[in-house]
Amino acid sequence: MSEQIDASKNNDAPNTNENSAAPKTSTLDLTIKTPKDEKDMLIDASSTVKQVAIYIFL
Repeated sequence: MSEQIDASKNNDAPNTNENSAAPKTSTLDLTIKTPKDEKDMLIDASSTVKQVAIYIFL
């Protein structure tokens, strides 16, 4: 069985504060569910595909 995610239904606007002095970084928060387990991970936007793949399959 294959699951697909429809990203077009995501209407959440990103929270931004232009007055913030903190550096802005982008991250992707994922929850991966498999028949055996569930993994929560936070991926930095500067990560390469290879780094993400290694993290997922560890």
